[in-house]
Amino acid sequence: MQAAKTTTSHQTVAISGAGSGIGQALAVHFAKQNWQVVLIGRRPSALQATEALCRDQAPSRAIMMCPLDLSTQDAQAKAEAWIHQTNLKSLDALINNAGQFVRGETLSADLADWTRLYEVNVLGPLRLTRAFYPLLRQSRGAILNISSTLGLKGTADTVAYSASKAALNNWAQAFAVQAARDGVRVNTICPGLVDTPIHSFHEAADKEKTLEQLRHLQPLGRVGRPEDLTSLAYALCASGSEWTTGAMLNIDGGIHLV
Repeated sequence: MQAAKTTTSHQTVAISGAGSGIGQALAVHFAKQNWQVVLIGRRPSALQATEALCRDQAPSRAIMMCPLDLSTQDAQAKAEAWIHQTNLKSLDALINNAGQFVRGETLSADLADWTRLYEVNVLGPLRLTRAFYPLLRQSRGAILNISSTLGLKGTADTVAYSASKAALNNWAQAFAVQAARDGVRVNTICPGLVDTPIHSFHEAADKEKTLEQLRHLQPLGRVGRPEDLTSLAYALCASGSEWTTGAMLNIDGGIHLV
């Protein structure tokens, strides 16, 4: 018989890639729900900007920053050292959101891009999960991976990115079976095209023209915004979804249908 889920006076979520885009939107949303938030990312200045936004939503809640490059081989050790140094005692949810995007075709893509994308998009979540798993096992918490619809159906000019996200999806469902023995849930959200800094058009001078062109490809008529993901992401991490694991949910404006 499994032990009851551990409860604490507050709930804590750790979010990678929290300095911008979807990660930043998730951090702000969780702070608004009165969660303590651990911000993980490569750029301290970007994390500080997100911290300020979170404090606007929940001034009384602790916002912690963990500067970390998940693509490095010592990322797990550094994350474990950070947990020890900050004396983090509990964690209710881990959101593996950090990722990189590079275009390239099978015969011409630089192999260095393949290596980098697998380091960030596959091994990064693995390293972070290993570091934080003892706390998640203790709380019977949740892991949420932010993947991509390209991990479900790749395109010819995004082969390395698509393959890395497909690997992430496969790992998440395989690990969900193992983690269930500890009462830990592992779910995945697959966004479609979302307007974030991962895409070159995000800060381009002709961005609005590009978005207008892309709009016609979207069944719901527009490119996604980071805030479009926050409610479902929160629901998969908060109480009320204790019987959901191994799920892979599209939030993509219907693009997977065409």
